[in-house]
Amino acid sequence: TLYWGGNAHVSQHPIAPKRRVYYHHNFYDDIGTSTVYVPWTTGLEGFTPLGSAAQLFISDATLLKVFFTVDDVSGDATVTMGLTYRAPASDSNVAVATKTFDIDTNSDRDVIMVDWSGTAAIPAGSLVGIYLDSSADVGGNEWYNLTSVWEIDMSTELTGSITS
Repeated sequence: TLYWGGNAHVSQHPIAPKRRVYYHHNFYDDIGTSTVYVPWTTGLEGFTPLGSAAQLFISDATLLKVFFTVDDVSGDATVTMGLTYRAPASDSNVAVATKTFDIDTNSDRDVIMVDWSGTAAIPAGSLVGIYLDSSADVGGNEWYNLTSVWEIDMSTELTGSITS
């Protein structure tokens, strides 16, 4: 890591520090019990981590937490949230980790924090997807709003192409 200045008496500051970035993943759908990849750029979810259901990270990144809310829940379910990535020049998805949380009829518009504790790291050049998988169909078309919080390591930013 490169540093500006610094010695035993002066604090050192990275030239390219880590920073937090927030992504909003908002959509309207009846997710049922299918695996749904949340969107990064549109209001349309996907069934594979490609297109608007994926984000290309050009630096190493670590998922810290995700905040989740749904407009109206009509039953009880356990929701599995998963993180995957597709490495550069690859056709295969790599499962990073999953977290689960419960929702019920009292969860309408509650804000649920899913703590990843910085254990979900993504290498630079990866196409990243976050998915939801509900154990039960808990409603019809509903508004789903998610915000993911990432730590981006700016010192690892890609400086060239990655090809197969």
